[in-house]
Amino acid sequence: MTERQKLLKRVQMFDFILDELNLFLDTHPTNKQALNNFTKYQFLKNEAVTQYMNKYGPLRAEDFAGGNSFNYVNGPWPWERED
Repeated sequence: MTERQKLLKRVQMFDFILDELNLFLDTHPTNKQALNNFTKYQFLKNEAVTQYMNKYGPLRAEDFAGGNSFNYVNGPWPWERED
């Protein structure tokens, strides 16, 4: 597995954890442990996204930072990635 794939998997892992915590918090909005975990994994996901973007560019169109070129389209498209 390449470094790029490892970083992307890390982002995906944190996305999954945050989705699950979000569902739990929908029905348990005052659960302190879940709230703390949500905050923790939000931070870890943001770190992972920043690491990925610094090395390989934006993950989403919303991550476009401005400039002379819309660089989001420069990376491989999902069907071009090696699994």
